[in-house]
Amino acid sequence: MTRHDALLRNQLQRSVEGYLAALDRLSIADVMRFFAPTALFIVQTSGICIQGASAIKSLWNSFFETHESMRHAITSVIVDEDNRRC
Repeated sequence: MTRHDALLRNQLQRSVEGYLAALDRLSIADVMRFFAPTALFIVQTSGICIQGASAIKSLWNSFFETHESMRHAITSVIVDEDNRRC
């Protein structure tokens, strides 16, 4: 693994960790920092597909209003450097 590959892998992993931490804090402002204005958000387990940051924000706001807390635990990470995703 080159230095560049290691840096990319670490950046991708930190992004996932930061996103999940923002969800656990129920911080809509922090969660939305991870979405581009035209983002496509898909929840494959429930068939939800939402386009655009404002629609995604609305989804998370509704979810946060009905939940007192949430907790994500990362047990392993697989990084696809070529496609820039975890």
